[in-house]
Formats: sequence, structure tokens, C-alpha cells
Amino acid sequence: MALTIFVFAFLNGSPWVVLFPREKFTGRIMFGPAIGVALIAMFFIPWSWFLGFGVIQSWSGLLVATFINMAIFKCITKSYEDIKADIRVLFSDYTPHLFVIGMLSVIAGSVDLVKFHNHGETFRLASPITDHVKVNIIQSFRAEGFPLKNPFANVGGEDRHFPYYFLWYMLAAVTSCLYHGLSSAWEGDMAMTIVTAFVSLLTILGLSVSLSRDSVTKRSSAWWCLLLSISASLLPFISLVITWPTIWRILSAEHSLETWLQQVSWVPQHMMAGPLVILSLLLTTGLGLVRTRSSFWTTIILIAILVSAGFGMSAWVGGFAFLLSAVPIALWEIARSKGETRRRVIIGWCAIGVCSAILAIPSLLSQMGAAVPGQPPIGIRPWHVLAFVPTSSLLNHIAYWVLFLPLAMGGIYIPFLLSAKGAIRRSPDVAVPLVCISIMSLSVSWLMESRIANNDLGWRAAIPAILSMMAVAAAGLAENFSILAQKNGSGLMPRMSVIPCIMLITASFPWGIYEIKRNVMGDSLLVKIRVENAYWLALRHTGSATDRVLTSPSLYRDAESWPVNVGGGLMTERKSCYLSYDYMRSFSAHWPSGFSDEVQRRITDFYNGDVEASDMRFLRDRLGCRVIGITSNEKVWKKASSKDIPFYHQAKNGHGWIIMIANDLS
Repeated sequence: MALTIFVFAFLNGSPWVVLFPREKFTGRIMFGPAIGVALIAMFFIPWSWFLGFGVIQSWSGLLVATFINMAIFKCITKSYEDIKADIRVLFSDYTPHLFVIGMLSVIAGSVDLVKFHNHGETFRLASPITDHVKVNIIQSFRAEGFPLKNPFANVGGEDRHFPYYFLWYMLAAVTSCLYHGLSSAWEGDMAMTIVTAFVSLLTILGLSVSLSRDSVTKRSSAWWCLLLSISASLLPFISLVITWPTIWRILSAEHSLETWLQQVSWVPQHMMAGPLVILSLLLTTGLGLVRTRSSFWTTIILIAILVSAGFGMSAWVGGFAFLLSAVPIALWEIARSKGETRRRVIIGWCAIGVCSAILAIPSLLSQMGAAVPGQPPIGIRPWHVLAFVPTSSLLNHIAYWVLFLPLAMGGIYIPFLLSAKGAIRRSPDVAVPLVCISIMSLSVSWLMESRIANNDLGWRAAIPAILSMMAVAAAGLAENFSILAQKNGSGLMPRMSVIPCIMLITASFPWGIYEIKRNVMGDSLLVKIRVENAYWLALRHTGSATDRVLTSPSLYRDAESWPVNVGGGLMTERKSCYLSYDYMRSFSAHWPSGFSDEVQRRITDFYNGDVEASDMRFLRDRLGCRVIGITSNEKVWKKASSKDIPFYHQAKNGHGWIIMIANDLS
């Protein structure tokens, strides 16, 4: 599935890289898949809204999108010769790099796999899988299509609008339908995670290649990008010298910023928005140089598609990080242009704003209502770096840039700082926007926070900066190594730059290697299988595909990095009436005050064997729990076995499990 989507993304996006001038963007062919993902995703919003989801809809949609895309391109440019030349260079010079990107992408996607041991009797999970429980969104699309319903919780027995950035999950639903009976929503999530990893890394390579001077440094910078992709925090290395208790007396224990491998493993939907933000802003640098009206408006429309797709993937990355990054880039483009060129740039930016707003309407409407009523969704709060000073202190502000960022991503951040000036000198049209994106994205994380659930704005807005810094740092390292090779290692400045960078990158590898091991082998406790697969299969096929299911949130709690109910989220392939307390609070902002706690108490009491008629009526009528799964691991098992559950009757049973279905409402 991942390969299928990637091929279609490459076919759809590669022709449009001609809008990036080759003399400035020599690695432009590597931008094709990211552009293709955006084009396909935006096409499938109306396609899936009217036709729904299924194997026929997925294949026909991909073919129609490709045909329309090729036809439009042919009408505008009439030639594929430039693209063919770029593709030949890609596969002749960068085949080993593509192979390594593929391996790293599979490692990123492996978080979705259950790691079985002892002939399938026990298993481990990789901690990022707890954030992939959102596969319920994919299943909701597959079962009911648009408008998207809340797949994690329900209130009042009604399916409410689900306020979330849906585009990545919609594309995963399309992907999961490609091979009908052979693939599930879970496998669609895994496939799109692999595609996201591949596309984002390939975009970084294209940027670093464009920042490099000659064929040798281009290939070298591509290898440096791949090395930087597994760079991570320096804190584990520092803990070999300074104990963790001492570290936490100095640094706040607040969630840290994460590098590429961590971000793409945990939140691929946010990661996918990163390349779209960067490419859309880079395209704006050519607005003043476009010579024909058709090319000008084609560029405007493509930028708008990239912007709206980025926003649909992630409001934090494609919204806030994009907007703040766009301001200095727009001002820079206006300031350096004159006369007619300046007028064209201003018109272009205004047109981008209008077109992007129009195309983003479906995503914007889908995200309305995500915030708790009466509480703004975002706020201003400096990142808490130092444990011994308040967040508003000047020392805390300075520490973000000179202490926190070097520790959190020193293998990328410091090489970026040492390489930025040289990159701007060599290729200003590419480097200046990347530096602006880096500074502004990191500033969003520094000063802003989201208040809907977790601080996803602070954690994820840095993604465009991470990608941009990797490209600049990789090109700088390749350039300095090239200078050292020409001077037989005698250059003072290159040595002063390269040596500390190598040391920092090496020091950051232990945690990066651990992340790879965690993805592939898991990092949870070794947990015994507590119920046979027949239980989950029966849950999928009891009642209708739109019925909501309840399973015990604590069945595999000891295997989870945070309590999300991985069994109910990944195995049932159904919407939940209550998945877990954390997901309920995060995605049910409009529930009455205190209602989440009441639901938690009633469901906990039920699975502990305290079965009251009022509670069962509450589950059936208020939460819409049509199907309830019970296993012998729960205390309610005894009453379920004796069929002593009010308002429900036994539908199916097996070895150590029972499935109840609600009686007709009365």
C-alpha cells in the first residue's frame, strides 16, 4: 500500500517541480512526492465526500486525479524533457540514498507492529503506538465517510461532528481501501506513516542538494541528511556524567522538543505538514521572476494547494508555523524586488492568501469547536526551560536558545548555526527562506502553547524548523568536508566547524539508536496475551459497522506508555462510545463540565463488577454503547456469564470472552 501511494504521489507531483527553477533548486525532483501527496489529498476531499470510501473509489480516484493532473500539466508546459532529465539524475546518483531512506521509513512505520514473543503468547509495544490509536479516525471514514464522527467517545446517543485536522487520516483511509479485504485501517495508518517518513526525508535531501555546489558535495550532503535523521537529544549522553536527579534540578521536566525520527514515529500527520509548509514558502521566492501569466497563476494555485493541504494535515504546523514563517519571507521578497517585480510579488502574496483560505475551508470548518467553550485554543507562555526560575524571567528566555535547543537537538541545531551563513552566501534564494522558517518555527514553540489538550502547538510547530535545519546543516557539513579535502585538512575555519559538529552528532546518536531499537523491538513490558483473537474478530462483526463499541480500557494498560486502550483502539476497527479517559477529554471539548469524570467512574465501576441498572441505562442511552466486550480478566465476567446485565443481552461468546449487545430502546 505504501509503495502504491508513493508511486501515485511521484507521478502526480513530479511534473510540477518545473515551477522550481533548476538553477536554484538542483534537487527539485525530490520535492515531487510531497507535492503529489498534497495534490492527491486535496483531490480526495470532494471525491470521497460525494462517493465515500472503498476499493473502487480509491483506485478510480487515484487514476482520475493522475489523468487530470497530467492533462493540466501538458496544456501548460507541453514538455516532460526537464523532468525526465531530473529523474535520470535521481536514480543514477542517489539510488543508495533512496535505499537507506526506504529502510528508515520502514523503521518509522514499524511502531505500528505488535512485537510478539514466546510463539505469540506474549508481546511488546513501541510507545509511539499509543498515539496511533487514532486509527479509529480512519475506520470512521471507511465505515461512514464524511462528515467525520467522533470515533473515541459519544454523548447523548448522538454522533457529533469531530473537530480535528483530518486530511492525513482521510488519505490513510483511501490507502487502506486499495486492497479491500487484505488491508485494514491499522495497516492504512502504517502505510501512510512509511510514506510520510519517505516523503519528508526525500524533501530534506532535495533541499540539501539544492544548497550544495557540485555533484560531490551534493551526494555528500545527502548522506549527512540521513545521518542527521537519527540524531536526537544529548541528555542521555550527558547523563553518563551528570545524574538525572541533578539534571532535573537544573532543567524543567517539561516535554522536550523531538527530532525527525521521534516526530515521524509519534505524529506522522504533523510531520507530513512540514515539507508542504517549506515547499510552499520556497515557491513564493520565484513569484517576481515568472514571465508568463499562466505560469504565475499556476504557481499561485500550487502554493495554495500546498498551504491548504498542510493546514489540513496539522493546524499547528500548517497554520501557525506557516503564518509566522511567511511574514519575514514575504517582507524579504518585497524588500529585494523593485518596480513591476515588486508589484507582482505583492499581488502574488495577496492571491496566495485568498486562494489558500478558500481551499482550506473544509479543513477550517472541520476544526471549529475543538477548543473548550470559553477558553482560547492557544495562549502565550514561554517554554519552561530552567526549573529554578519562573517562565517569564529573562534567564529562562535566553536558556531556550543557548541551553535547551542545543541539548534537545544539538546534533542538528549547532551545525545549522555554523552552516547558515555559508548557505546564505552560496544560495540565498533557498537558504534565506529556510533560515526564516527555522527561526520562526522555533519561536512559535518558544512562546506559544495550545490549550485544547496537550501542548501540541509547542511540540509540533518546530517540525518545519527541524527539516530546514537538517538541510542547511547537512549542506554545510558537506561543504566544509569538501574544503578540508581540497586543502588536505589544513583549513582552520572548516576544522573549527566540522570537529564540534561531529562530536555533537556522535553524542546524539545513542538516543537515536535507542529510538530505532524501540520502534523495531518495542519498549513496553513483556505482556501476556489475555484474550484470543476471536474476541476482537467477534467485536468487529457484532451489530452494524456504525455501532459504537465499549471494551475495558485497562485490559493492556501495562503495555501502554500512557492510558489510551490500545486494544479497543487498534483491534476492534469500530468507533468507541468510550475509548479512554485521556482521549475522551482531548476530543470531547463540548461535554458538560465534570461529565468526563462521571463517565470514567461509571465505566470503572462496571468493569469492576458493580453493575447497576442506572449505569447500564447510562451506557446504552447517554453514551450509545451498542456493543460491549467483556473478558475473563474483568471482575464483571461473573455477572456477564450469568447473563445478569440489565438492558443488554449476550450476542456471542468464546473461550474467556463474552459480547453483549444492547436491547432495543424502551
